[in-house]
Amino acid sequence: MKKSKLIIMVIAFGLVAVLSLIGCALTPKQAADTPSVEYLHAFKAVFNAKYLKKVASDAGGTNKFIHTTVLPTEGNDTMVTPALDHLYSKAVLDLSHGPVYFHAPALDENRYYSISVTDQEHYMVYEKIRPTGVYAFVRTGYKGPIDDNVTVIKCPGDHPHLFSRIQVFDETDLPNVIAMQDQLKIDGEVGKIEFTNPVQFTIDTHTVHPENKGLLAKALNYSDEDHAVVGQWVTVKGQSGYVPDNIGLFDSIDKGSKDPVFRAIGMFGHLGVTGDHALYDVTNTDCDGSPLNGSSVNVFTLPYKNPGVGEFWSITRYSVITKNTYPNTNDVFNQHNTKPDANGNVTVTFSAEDPKDGTYWMPVNADEGYYMITRFYVPDYDKLVKLKAICK
Repeated sequence: MKKSKLIIMVIAFGLVAVLSLIGCALTPKQAADTPSVEYLHAFKAVFNAKYLKKVASDAGGTNKFIHTTVLPTEGNDTMVTPALDHLYSKAVLDLSHGPVYFHAPALDENRYYSISVTDQEHYMVYEKIRPTGVYAFVRTGYKGPIDDNVTVIKCPGDHPHLFSRIQVFDETDLPNVIAMQDQLKIDGEVGKIEFTNPVQFTIDTHTVHPENKGLLAKALNYSDEDHAVVGQWVTVKGQSGYVPDNIGLFDSIDKGSKDPVFRAIGMFGHLGVTGDHALYDVTNTDCDGSPLNGSSVNVFTLPYKNPGVGEFWSITRYSVITKNTYPNTNDVFNQHNTKPDANGNVTVTFSAEDPKDGTYWMPVNADEGYYMITRFYVPDYDKLVKLKAICK
């Protein structure tokens, strides 16, 4: 199975570099051993705990946002296959002292803006497009006072992850979005994420879902080496095409996949949204079924007004070598920097030289492999028209 299958899992979910959260490469024998259900679940918990610790440290503590303020257009971003559609804001909440309040500004109705909240077992707690007003995050079972006129979000643990996306139309729009990020406010006591055993930390600060009762308790001795072994195994499983897309991968525990392998693979896109929220569609082959390469000219098209897209679409091209954008070139086409042709379509030519034929040109490097991600926000799968190759 082609390595491009794994790209599905590390695409435009906007995930940070995952290697430091997994560990070193291992022997084929180690990677071949199928992990237990307990270890697959521990892999998720440990991956997430390490991520929470890093984000809280980078932000200067819990209950504080850290913002990305530039688009990753120059091919040197720390993310794998970074999105160019929006700027991110992320925060690790601490509910151990009572409610934490998130103040969501009312932004432009014509601009995509969303929040996603995941728990410490990496299940979706809450998603909302264009949130407004005040949200009170509380630990499930909390009996204390809560401010009036708020939306209450109950979380099973002390440390849910709050993730915001605000759409960027183009480079000139960045100052507008940065000003909007500054309007995102959290009221809560600032603290730290500290632990020596991430499995014990998760048990101590989070109420494990009944469906997973006892799994983490049986994995208290899950070590860094175990984490590397399971990470290697999950990587190989991801390359096999085990997970075809993000549908069911990031949903709540009662809605998404019940398959522990499926969910473990999802950690390679752990900042992703549910399939109801967006679909990330990977294109990596040409009309002949061969890997896309800059040595040939490839042309693709899709409707400008896609009947299956509720918000917006975008096409971004990446180098197979770097899994990143190209420096000093245009990397993305979307509804904001294109216009429909006479047939209502947008046609993009991927080539090393400008075709000068009226299509939109996406530069690629001669004799170098590439792939693209088409992102469809709020898809209607019955009506969605995906990117299509024009074959002669």
